Amino acid sequence: MIWDVTGLAGWLSAAPLSGMGQGTVTLNYEENTDPDSRSDDLSVSGSGATDVFSITQVGANAPLVASASSDKSVYTLGQTIQLYGSATGGTGNYSYEWTGTGGFTSTLQNPIVTPSSEGSYTYTLIVNDGSNTDTDNVVVGVWEVSFYLEATPMNGTTDDEYFFHSEVIQNANDPRTVAYHSIEFGDGEMFEGAGNIVETSHLYLLAGTYDIEQSYVLSDGSSDSKTNLNFIGVITDVTETEIDKIKIFPNPTSGNLFIDTQERLERVSIINISGREVFQQENLGEMTQVSLSSLPSGLYFVRIYADGVFTTQKVVKR
Repeated sequence: MIWDVTGLAGWLSAAPLSGMGQGTVTLNYEENTDPDSRSDDLSVSGSGATDVFSITQVGANAPLVASASSDKSVYTLGQTIQLYGSATGGTGNYSYEWTGTGGFTSTLQNPIVTPSSEGSYTYTLIVNDGSNTDTDNVVVGVWEVSFYLEATPMNGTTDDEYFFHSEVIQNANDPRTVAYHSIEFGDGEMFEGAGNIVETSHLYLLAGTYDIEQSYVLSDGSSDSKTNLNFIGVITDVTETEIDKIKIFPNPTSGNLFIDTQERLERVSIINISGREVFQQENLGEMTQVSLSSLPSGLYFVRIYADGVFTTQKVVKR
């Protein structure tokens, strides 16, 4: 891309005036001896697009003006606040002093501060040019964001399926929203949603102890996660049926699957190799037909609950 700089006022110069690809342009200006400020709009054009930049030079007698700002207006408790100080006018020989909520002080132009508690914080910038002083304020909100998690077993005979309730808790004064909210179940599976509360169920295939991780991303891009160690314990300590009492056929199957048992079926679940439940049905008879026609070809686990016992068998869908 070839670019050109145009629209320069007589008191303003630039080097280079043209270039190719990325580059840096240095601006030079003459001293303004007039009492009034002056401005110019210069243009940078290339590849059919034009960007316009406004340049203002204060007058020789312009008053001293302090300007205080921060990189964000809202922070999560524990984050570092970046403050910025600048000044125009006056003699041009500036010194900076900051004061703020909680006894904060600094003589740096652009200091940082990390508040230790929630609240609204006011930081005041005082600029001195040797002859006069001017002040400006910046106000930021600092709010705590925390996690809450519940997991409730869903089955009376085994604890392999849980209902999860995950919360991202915010202060009522925090204006940010939860743009992304996820739960990782510790077995390679996860649930993704949005908002302060997400709820879902998850079925575990194997006994063991699982760490649960919660994550969020707020509307301003702030993010965090929490790992709940050993939060879920799956213990398949119920009696497993004799395999010959339950017949599953045909296996492999290209469509329908028949389940024949001597007991009334309480529930049938079909789980893919990723551990996700793709079919569930309850209160069935002794002979049940399940259609796998809509499922992709591959290996599946059929978990059958009958009379307080269960079995899990592999089935291949062609």
